[in-house]
Amino acid sequence: MEERARGVRGLPDADLVAAVRAGDVDASGELFARHHRSVLAYARGLAHDEHTAQDLTSEAFTRTLAALRSGGGPVAGPRPYLYAVVRNAAVDWARKARRTVVTDELAAWAERSGDAAGTDALGDPAENAAVARAFRSLPRRWQVVLWHTVVEDEAVREVAGALGLKPGAVTQLSFRAREGLRRAYLKAGSAPP
Repeated sequence: MEERARGVRGLPDADLVAAVRAGDVDASGELFARHHRSVLAYARGLAHDEHTAQDLTSEAFTRTLAALRSGGGPVAGPRPYLYAVVRNAAVDWARKARRTVVTDELAAWAERSGDAAGTDALGDPAENAAVARAFRSLPRRWQVVLWHTVVEDEAVREVAGALGLKPGAVTQLSFRAREGLRRAYLKAGSAPP
């Protein structure tokens, strides 16, 4: 059993996701170990207290692992998916008023998010939509490397391990992905939504 658990530690995220989807319990544990700290840090930014942040983190992993086991969930990069689940759970909890769990800013944003009028606290909606369209138009591999290197600001060596690449390959992939995002953004910004 311990030998099997050691075997999943070196797997890239995409292979871990596939293993979890196939029901591998060791892969589920490795996915949790690899991403728990970052997801908890993200949840702390949305919650009023540590216990709520931990609850949001647990909820994110529970929902994500359930989605993977039923054939859904993320395809390659689980961390952005986990962050989205944390945010969605926090917004759901705030909307349902189950408890006061989120920062005042997120609660206000959740109340306004259905509002078509004005801009939200997260920036200009038109610009956000253009960035989102540009990002979604990129190949999945580029999305994953951009998420880890730009959004997470992770070290190239850490990203290399998660993706199963050499550090030099991550640097080159990241450069191509950034250029691809720039071009896609310029194209998406000029196209109608």
